[in-house]
Amino acid sequence: MNGLGTVKERDLASSFMRALINWGPGILLMIVTGPWGGWVRVLGWAIGLAWLGSMCLLKFARCRRVHCAFTGPFFFALAVLTLLAGVGIVPFTNNTWNLLGLLSISRRTRAYLLA
Repeated sequence: MNGLGTVKERDLASSFMRALINWGPGILLMIVTGPWGGWVRVLGWAIGLAWLGSMCLLKFARCRRVHCAFTGPFFFALAVLTLLAGVGIVPFTNNTWNLLGLLSISRRTRAYLLA
């Protein structure tokens, strides 16, 4: 087996289905808990963002994609920001939640397209 085949096999996002299986649960959790508000949204988004960050770091460990080394910690930072908003240290309004969602989606999409 050549080196390209090995990298593709190790890539968690080598196809749409593999990306959906690996990143889908975190995204789905954020979509489902987003409209609820309160601690349900805070915990759902924090866990969802941590899931996305974990998948990015796992992908970096498996196939060494450089953008994964940046998107993983970025998602963890957003998860921490979400928890800080939940305890009231950082004030969040509905527009701030929308911005956080947009940041997480745009960052992931841009990183995937540039890979």
